Amino acid sequence: MAPTSDQPTYGAPAPAVHRLLLQRDGHRWQFQFTSDDAGALNRRIAELAVDPDATLDHHDARMLERRIARMRPEPSSPDSSVPTT
Repeated sequence: MAPTSDQPTYGAPAPAVHRLLLQRDGHRWQFQFTSDDAGALNRRIAELAVDPDATLDHHDARMLERRIARMRPEPSSPDSSVPTT
């Protein structure tokens, strides 16, 4: 029986937890996320950047998005020395 989304997958490695901190102009933004959640975090940061009540601006959002991109694991590519059929 294949596990459903609410059942644990035993033996699968837990996703790495990343922490991101931005301190600027007396404000502190702290985020914690897994690689699987990076897309959702980028969307939330974009929402905050356009929120007039939030102190996070577009410059901050771009900087955070670049830092998130560097933290995410790169997709593995096939070994170029192995011939494909």
